Amino acid sequence: MCLLHLLVFYTILVITASSALAGSNCNRVCKGSVVRYPFGFSDDCKIRLNCSNTGEARINGHRVVNLTRDHILLNFSPNCNRPVNNINVFTTKNYALTRRNGLLLDNCNHTLNECLVSTGLIQGHFNSPICSNPANRSLSCYSDDYNMNNGVEFMNLTRLEKAGCSGLYSSIVVDLDPNVTQRSSVSMGFESVELGWWIQGNCSCHRKAVCANVSSIDNKRIGYRCHCFDGYDGDGFVHGDGCRRG
Repeated sequence: MCLLHLLVFYTILVITASSALAGSNCNRVCKGSVVRYPFGFSDDCKIRLNCSNTGEARINGHRVVNLTRDHILLNFSPNCNRPVNNINVFTTKNYALTRRNGLLLDNCNHTLNECLVSTGLIQGHFNSPICSNPANRSLSCYSDDYNMNNGVEFMNLTRLEKAGCSGLYSSIVVDLDPNVTQRSSVSMGFESVELGWWIQGNCSCHRKAVCANVSSIDNKRIGYRCHCFDGYDGDGFVHGDGCRRG
């Protein structure tokens, strides 16, 4: 009778373990390159990426330049024929545009932030010829005002929707921290777009990590990230690689 109970217990244990493994069966490898949790290349991954034939991680066709504990940096090459509503592909249940982006827009009915970018600047900093516009044509740019949105991580696109722009040429990522009062230079990444990411649900972080809540532009909790304690390395997640002493 004891043997029967032992067999039943073992069967239940195997079924439970198999179910747990099936739920976390995320493929994080693309042509030999491994990405950090919670990213991966299969439907079981919390944040799904695409693996290109050349072994590059991509989101909606845009090459992933870097994945950090808070952000996703994408290549965003100039395109003269990209509709402005393509910006919506960067807003999902797991990521959205950060306020550090400066969007370059074409054919707008209203000026945004009193900001115009000359064709000369574009030709000098973008690896692409300027669109076939008149020589004196400029692009409009859109970014959030740091003074008005202090502490908010994500970009508010409300004013952009009202500007009546038809084209989305490219984007610039500006590393400008309002909490830093002394700065010798401002870092700018041309042909780039930055996304802030999160995981939905309750915190599931490693015991050597802190759970960082993520809030929307209207200050509502939308998810969390895990950050390893100082002196520890890793992704910080229980179902990822956790944290190990550096």
